[in-house]
Amino acid sequence: MTNKQTQETRLQKALLEITTESWRLKKIAERTLSLLDANEQRKNTGKINWFERKLETSLEECGYKLVSFEGQPYTPGIPPTAINLEDFEPEDELYINQTIEPTILDKDGRILKSGIISLTKAVKTK
Repeated sequence: MTNKQTQETRLQKALLEITTESWRLKKIAERTLSLLDANEQRKNTGKINWFERKLETSLEECGYKLVSFEGQPYTPGIPPTAINLEDFEPEDELYINQTIEPTILDKDGRILKSGIISLTKAVKTK
């Protein structure tokens, strides 16, 4: 590996780490909104939404995309790693109830960073 390739690899790794931590910070900010009064919630929701759009736009310019699988049915083989898969039986119908870390893909859909998710059983209705 050349010196230039090594530097590019380090830059990509740093960008992926900054992206993940920015996503986490956004999630914390969203949870904190509930502690504010209605007027402050409106103001800060706009700021958080702006930050999210800016993050996604900047990533797109680099050929990257953040993917959250939250709310989707769980199927074996999806990119993120389920931290609690062993808590369920193979026949359980599972859904992704939380994204702990997002998955980051390149423009061709290749996985640059596999995310981390938490699963829950599907609620059966009669």
